[in-house]
Amino acid sequence: LEETLGTALFERRGGRLLMTEAGRAYHRTVQDAFDRIGRESEAISRRASRQVTIASNFGFSHFWLRSRLPALEAAFPGNSFRVVSADRDDAQEMRQADVTVRFAEFARLKAGERALMTSVVRPVCSPQFAQRHELRGLDGDARRLAWLPLLHMDEHDPRWLDWEGWLTARGLPPPDARPVFIYNNYPLLIAAACAGHGIALGWDGLIDGFLCDGRLVTCGPAVEQSGYGYVVATRTAAPAFREVADWIYDARRPRPDTAGAASGG
Repeated sequence: LEETLGTALFERRGGRLLMTEAGRAYHRTVQDAFDRIGRESEAISRRASRQVTIASNFGFSHFWLRSRLPALEAAFPGNSFRVVSADRDDAQEMRQADVTVRFAEFARLKAGERALMTSVVRPVCSPQFAQRHELRGLDGDARRLAWLPLLHMDEHDPRWLDWEGWLTARGLPPPDARPVFIYNNYPLLIAAACAGHGIALGWDGLIDGFLCDGRLVTCGPAVEQSGYGYVVATRTAAPAFREVADWIYDARRPRPDTAGAASGG
């Protein structure tokens, strides 16, 4: 290889090989080329086998998409589906997926993205927690919530409404107490709320099933982030991927079994 390129790629030092500056630069280029070849080979293989990879945030994939997978598979009997989760937009799973659903600011949508649902956030807790703290029907007094155990995410992302933002939207000061526990993904936080560990912020569209079957109850007024919500897009304009994205977009409407769940009914 060195003869062909006409330059030294390695320094020979006492039986050891160390790359020269030219060798390191060449290695970076070759590595990037092989990475791109690998990604494109995987994409071609997926298209040939009609496999569709769907990437979305943890909460969306766990609470919204998972329950709809049987219907999605029935709608596309010739396809196979791979579902991956990532909360960061720059994560490899998001960048390489055929269909993506992410949480975004509507004013900064990328080309081809469509809004699925607006962000509407309400405090939720288990029925036992609500009864213990006399929270049922607490639609007008948000002030009391700040004094109770609040469940927090460790993700500090301005797109997501946190407890400080929710209290501010209700004209209240941020909570005085530091969180005892913080959770690194949304399904864990909702599981803690169902177990009666505290009050979580629940997103309409994600927690509907929990409200419908009574695992969670609303314990405070909702706050709407009119400029934020979930959006769906495809990595390419391939018809197979576009059809799946269209199906997800059409499925954004509430299902009959969750009608009224957003209001706690």
